Amino acid sequence: MKTRDERTFATLTPTLETSILANNDVFFIPTEIPNFFREVGGIATLDSVVVLDGDDQNVAFDLMFFDATVTLGTLNDVISISDANAAKCLGVVKMVVATHASDLVNSILFTQGNIGLTMKAAAGSSSLWVGGVVRSGTPTYTAAGMKMKFGVRPA
Repeated sequence: MKTRDERTFATLTPTLETSILANNDVFFIPTEIPNFFREVGGIATLDSVVVLDGDDQNVAFDLMFFDATVTLGTLNDVISISDANAAKCLGVVKMVVATHASDLVNSILFTQGNIGLTMKAAAGSSSLWVGGVVRSGTPTYTAAGMKMKFGVRPA
């Protein structure tokens, strides 16, 4: 029997847009994390997010979570998600420089705990999709410039 305290970690290295970006631009398309949920159609709670910005861009961004593959809009352009796709959004985690970032001199480590976002997989799936939108500055990333870890537990 599984208990509520059985925490696991999911990892993701999304493919980032490599041209200069601006506020509200999509910087990575929703990317699948297979088996994020322990069972098909399962429920899980996102407890924490840790993001290593290896490109040292130090800008705020949103991580958007979906129960299916969706289109946020065009990479390196302002988010333009349709209502039908927005309905598949399970939640957003805002990574804010002032409260979540630690300067490591050559990189930035974003950490947010105590999130408590409970999400449900779509019927027939155990995957989660994560996309990203820039919320400040004009960053330029390398394709694999961010590494993400998600602390998750069954709900």
